[in-house]
Amino acid sequence: MRLMRVEVTPSGSATSVACVSPATFKGLNAAWGCYASLQCCGLHRPRVFCLEIDGKLAEERGAKLRIDHWPSFNEDTSASGCCNAVTSGGEVVVKAVAPSDIRVVQYLALAPAGENLQKLALPFVKSLLRGRILAGRAASIALRRDGLDYGEWSYVAYFRGCSGDGLDGEVVAFDGGLVTDETLVLLFPSATSSSATSTTEKRKFQPVGAHARGFRELVAMALRATSMPLGDGTAQTIAAPHSLLLYAPSGAGKTTLVHQIAEELGANLLMLDGGLLASPHLRLEDFFSAALRIQPCVLLLEDLELMFPMTLDETKYKLVCRLVNCLESIQNEASVRVAVIGTVSVLGALHSKVRQLFTEEVFLDVSVRSLSGVIPSRDVNPGVIVVQQVPDKQWTVELLTSLLPTSNMLRREFLMSLAVRYGQRPSNIASIAQQICLRLSRNDSHAVGVGTLESEIAASAREISSASNGADTLSSSIPDVSWDDIGGLERVKQNLIEMVVWPLEKPQVFRRMGISPPLGMVLHGPPGTGKTMLAKATAKASGCNFLNLSASDLMKAEVGESEKAITRAFDTARALSPCMVFIDEFQSLFGNRSTAGQTTSRMISQLLVELDALKAVSDDSEVHGISSEHVGSMTSVAGGRIFVLAATNALSAIDPAFLQPGRFENVVYVGLPNASERKAILEIQRSRMPWNQDVDLTKLVEETDGANAASLIALCQAAAIQAMQRIPSDAPVDEQCIAMIDFVAALAKGTFDFQNPDE
Repeated sequence: MRLMRVEVTPSGSATSVACVSPATFKGLNAAWGCYASLQCCGLHRPRVFCLEIDGKLAEERGAKLRIDHWPSFNEDTSASGCCNAVTSGGEVVVKAVAPSDIRVVQYLALAPAGENLQKLALPFVKSLLRGRILAGRAASIALRRDGLDYGEWSYVAYFRGCSGDGLDGEVVAFDGGLVTDETLVLLFPSATSSSATSTTEKRKFQPVGAHARGFRELVAMALRATSMPLGDGTAQTIAAPHSLLLYAPSGAGKTTLVHQIAEELGANLLMLDGGLLASPHLRLEDFFSAALRIQPCVLLLEDLELMFPMTLDETKYKLVCRLVNCLESIQNEASVRVAVIGTVSVLGALHSKVRQLFTEEVFLDVSVRSLSGVIPSRDVNPGVIVVQQVPDKQWTVELLTSLLPTSNMLRREFLMSLAVRYGQRPSNIASIAQQICLRLSRNDSHAVGVGTLESEIAASAREISSASNGADTLSSSIPDVSWDDIGGLERVKQNLIEMVVWPLEKPQVFRRMGISPPLGMVLHGPPGTGKTMLAKATAKASGCNFLNLSASDLMKAEVGESEKAITRAFDTARALSPCMVFIDEFQSLFGNRSTAGQTTSRMISQLLVELDALKAVSDDSEVHGISSEHVGSMTSVAGGRIFVLAATNALSAIDPAFLQPGRFENVVYVGLPNASERKAILEIQRSRMPWNQDVDLTKLVEETDGANAASLIALCQAAAIQAMQRIPSDAPVDEQCIAMIDFVAALAKGTFDFQNPDE
């Protein structure tokens, strides 16, 4: 190791050759064909050159080393502020490196670093790169030859194994490598292409909950090329699954999860989407060949349903055939350490032939976590891996707090509540964290007060959640309806508080008393009595998301689609948990099977299955002692609870199977308001509208005997219209109010549903 001066002499070509005098070569104890490591003070990484002897340097005094350029590296650029940190006359520490210590680049992803670069043929690019030594795994390289400059090119270099990985334990001092004739070089259209992106950046958080450990185990099996015993006492094993299909809604964190697992396992990661295959320089076989060269490797095929939709043209069909050959070449080799992972957002949109190519299918349910990991299933399809899951939302809280700076402006309880209520997907949590950081960075954040700041952040989080749910055609929210907005019905309110609000607010008490919280309830009674308002107020009081299912959400024209719509609705409810599912006009969708058609019968059967599944999850939570006490008092609603509330005008028309214990076992009657309840409803309307002092509230209560809540509200609206017609537009503001004569006129003109309460 010697301290030497560097002479940078630009030539017509960019090479990786460093020339020294014969004496200097001998002083370095170098052998023919060895390399030299040049370390400059203040730079992160050394540069490696092929060491050669130049007799002309023997005539000069002092130890000198001559190169034609100093390779740039991203980390050094940010540290020193210039791309060529070493100039002529600078001093570097030189050390001889044996050829065995220089890794050979197995795969090189190359893309133009600037705009308007001339298009180069791949064989010519390979000739320019032959013999070059790359400064690191991800950097840029200058291509020059014979006085012609072909510009700067960004690259990502891949090697067999991985630096410091968790599978091989290999640690290397030099992060770069040598490009040889055997190196596979692929040209990408731009540096932003997914496969030309570095995957070495460290992530600071776990993107998904513990339920992803089962999927991680499958990937680890493929990368280690090991099999897993069945665990039934026999010698039978499950072969390592080299092809995995990961499906989940958009924004659930599929790509982030694969990045995290590849990083944890120390594997190389290649990414491929349909846009890259449109390039004339890239073929599907090239990516599989690259994966085999850089084992252990994870090959990620993103958005498979866009690459292989249900309807295939001739070009897509040929691509499917090529995919079959590529997957078979990996699956037929027992020692291959490659995991091919395909991601799908809409599983039904993927072509069935492509779906059959993958050994395992894994659903990424962001609302649950794994209890016991990977369990072999003895279902119809052998080898299918099943993950047993129970509700848990602790990871949403941890993810949100990990993305936020340390600040005393926001209460921890408030952040927990945000994560539980609106963190249905990792993308939602990241967006919420970004909004919080923007609010905290404002100059007036300290002046507006904590309460106002939290209200603004909660409103933004609600918009983010609604926007993401809108993509699933099912919108949810926390309704802005309180108990005070509903006049009367105190008995019904108390029933709802005891059956819905208390299990969420006091889960420890229910568990200690041995009470199983109800999972469903039916509100029945005449139309217009406030059943929908009661459902919304209950969701607001409990802090649940509110999922309102209508006939258009569930009734589909295609055979089997209605049952799928019910399943998707409850999948959405699980992601939104804690959530209240409200089904209005229940008898019109789920009538008696003895008189219903085939579609209704299938829908009833599917809903019964979903209700029984909720009951099974609730029982499992009690058996395993799963609770959310460790999350905090404000996140006691985080137990993954789903409550189904149905409203009907004809209880007798509902199929009797729904009224069995464990389903809608609680039936509450919502009748017409009595005199005191009608008075309470009218008083609420008076607080929202300008009434004259001559309005006789007692007389109105008497005149509206038999009216439902909707009719009373309609009466007040009609009286307001009468007042607008009666009062001149230029009248003073204090005279623009509703008088008793307006109510009398409204009662005479209007058609209101006044029924006999005794009927």
